[in-house]
Amino acid sequence: MLNKIKQNEDGITLIELLAAVTISAIIGLIGISILLTGYKTQNRVEAEAELRDQADLIMASMLNELYSLKVSEVRPQFPEAGTSNYYLEITNKEAASTSRTGFINGKAIINDKEIMLTDDSTALMNGTKISELVTDESNLGDPNLSDNPIEITLVLSKDDSGQQIETKSVIQLIDDISTEQ
Repeated sequence: MLNKIKQNEDGITLIELLAAVTISAIIGLIGISILLTGYKTQNRVEAEAELRDQADLIMASMLNELYSLKVSEVRPQFPEAGTSNYYLEITNKEAASTSRTGFINGKAIINDKEIMLTDDSTALMNGTKISELVTDESNLGDPNLSDNPIEITLVLSKDDSGQQIETKSVIQLIDDISTEQ
């Protein structure tokens, strides 16, 4: 029996070697494709998370500013004539001043101050606007706001990845005009 084992110590054949290399290559290619797909997915998810964070920052800041406003304090610019600027002109009667909150020249503005984005590759896109959500058509065309809610549409894009996100929020201003009449 020992002689049979000794006689079979010639090594592997060329066919066995080719089969082993082919199987290893197939397993390697499958493993690399899985790793690359996982890496691309991770980058996509990170870009979406960054866009969501930026959108949340802008929306929260806008809603925080608009939450306590009264209809009589706001004059809408949907859009400003001859531009694609959508903003609300807010009158502060106590300070006898006005400020703008909205989207002006591709930037998010609150009280005439730009909201600085934390990532330079993130930009506001076309479609970003503030508009009156028409529920009562009797006041349509009125230069002042009616008691309709305001809809904020925010479209952000990430330049380096091409990812884009669109969020919408609706807020109702305090209707002090109807209660005065």
